[in-house]
Amino acid sequence: MGIFAEHQPIYASYNIPTFPVRITADQKKPATVGYRKLGIPSSQQLALKFPDLDAFAFMAGKRAKITVLDIDSPDENLLRDMMKRHGQTPIIVRSGSGNFHAWYRFNGEARAVRPDPSIPVDLLGGGVVIAPPSKGMRRSRPIVISLAVQVLGAPGWRFGLRECSE
Repeated sequence: MGIFAEHQPIYASYNIPTFPVRITADQKKPATVGYRKLGIPSSQQLALKFPDLDAFAFMAGKRAKITVLDIDSPDENLLRDMMKRHGQTPIIVRSGSGNFHAWYRFNGEARAVRPDPSIPVDLLGGGVVIAPPSKGMRRSRPIVISLAVQVLGAPGWRFGLRECSE
């Protein structure tokens, strides 16, 4: 059994529809069509159709109820600064490239690529997010490096990104 088929039921238990992804040296590509709109039943069927794939993703935003702060740098100081600006989150993922994803509860945020061009950070209120513990080309990707509380349903989960006054 592949990683997608093994972990699809876990994500589904938190109402996060997932879909299989093929990762090559050149790209990360969904293994199916219609992935942007699928729900849990379709996700379950995909786990049966693609039982051996080792990478999967979800759509950030309204359906999964997750917004991802995509920090395109391995710099832990930048991660710390972004957490001060947007608030703490119990889920931080280190990607296969060594960069960071900070997961927050979706609060209507739109997708914003480099909202501040001087900072290598994207806001994924929509779009494909490779989910842990998918395997990629470089290494097993991504890995959860911080899980302060139980995933998603736990008390203390942040509701949306927020700007903190310094």
